[in-house]
This record gives sequence, structure tokens and C-alpha cells, in this order.
Amino acid sequence: MTSPFVTIDTVADYFNVSKSTIRNWVKSGVIPTGTYIRLGNTFRFKLDDIESHLTTSSNVVQIKEEPETIRDLFDEWDEDEDKPTVDPDEDM
Repeated sequence: MTSPFVTIDTVADYFNVSKSTIRNWVKSGVIPTGTYIRLGNTFRFKLDDIESHLTTSSNVVQIKEEPETIRDLFDEWDEDEDKPTVDPDEDM
């Protein structure tokens, strides 16, 4: 049996993201066309198919951890890039 179609709210809640993120994923192809239907401005999604697509090893997006401090952010810049003139240890 195939999964039922669900609303954008359900998909956003399931993946713990906003509805606008889901819309962006649809526009950019992160959520493939075969996993939803569109009627006018209304979308219905196959949650199981989306999850399967997003969790296959070839589709998993690696998210880089955010730097813990501003110093870490400055340290990530390559030597060739222009660095801001702000001192990360200076209180603002």
C-alpha cells in the first residue's frame, strides 16, 4: 500500500522545518516531483517517498557544523580571502 498524501504542514512538522523551507526544497528539487502532487497552489506530499529520497546515501546533504565562537569562524577563512578588520576578541 502506498502512503497517503499529506499537507505541507505535516511535512514541515515531520522534518522540523518551516513551510517556506519545504517550498524552497520543492523549487530547488530537493523534494523530487514524483513525491508530491500540485493542484493550483495546493500541494500534497507522500511523506514516506520524501523520507526515502532524502535518506538515501546519494541524496544526503552534509551540513557543516556552525562555528562555536567567532574566533572559529575567522580561523575557517583561507589565507587568500579578505578577512574582516573586526577583532573577534573585542567586545562590541
